[in-house]
Amino acid sequence: YAVADRLPRTAVEPDLQGYMRHFPEAHSFRVADPEGRYLYDASGVLADANIADRPYFISLRDNPDAGLVISSPIVSRVTGDVVIVFARRLEDRDGRFAGVVLGSLRADYFERYYQALDVGPHGIIALWSRDLELFARWPGLPGQQVRRLSNSVIPDRLLAGETAGSFRRPGELDGESRVFAYREVEGFPFIFTVGLAEQDV
Repeated sequence: YAVADRLPRTAVEPDLQGYMRHFPEAHSFRVADPEGRYLYDASGVLADANIADRPYFISLRDNPDAGLVISSPIVSRVTGDVVIVFARRLEDRDGRFAGVVLGSLRADYFERYYQALDVGPHGIIALWSRDLELFARWPGLPGQQVRRLSNSVIPDRLLAGETAGSFRRPGELDGESRVFAYREVEGFPFIFTVGLAEQDV
């Protein structure tokens, strides 16, 4: 994947900008080379940043069959915003790793979306990864964009892979007693939870 083989930015970035127009909720669309340096950016400005150490980049570099890789909430090295990255592997004609193409959402996108749902004065809505890392929560938790639940507050059946169910527990983050329902998001490594406070019910 030599530099001479790469398309000029004027041939690629208009397509990325088109994606931004079609997906206004997106934070960015970028392409990085095999060393983690940005080649193309929908903004039209290439940042002097490297993503080779990001876990999603390493996963795609080392695993040709990784498919779509979704990051934990991370701080963008370009804008400083907390974002969730959706990335795929790029390969050259010989099947060798040629970099990644990625899009990102601001982590608070989900929180803004959840505000439209009425779960009562003390209810909560949250999106978790399969390994129980908090992606988004409404009401939000200032200063706690990334948080991991302890296994002690999660039912064994959820940890065993059950895709939907309910349970009653105090909230680990605030101690409020709630009835929780959870469901795995089909096709993605996410678990969606809604907790209704017993005092509201």
